[in-house]
Amino acid sequence: VGSEMCIRDRMDINDWIDQTLAVKGYIQAQEDREDFILRTGAGATKFNKWMKKAGLFFNKQTGRWTRNKPGR
Repeated sequence: VGSEMCIRDRMDINDWIDQTLAVKGYIQAQEDREDFILRTGAGATKFNKWMKKAGLFFNKQTGRWTRNKPGR
């Protein structure tokens, strides 16, 4: 049941990003990387790549990815 269910229930990466932003307003690797990997099946090293690919901006001061450029 375990692994078979995980593979079948994997979420699209863009859907995960949209849902996480809708709930929290930001994505932070420290808080969200594990959930990202478990729900999407993407590798841990791909986290930042996918955030950039989705058009998100990284704020170095907060460590958060958002849809808004830092300072706005």
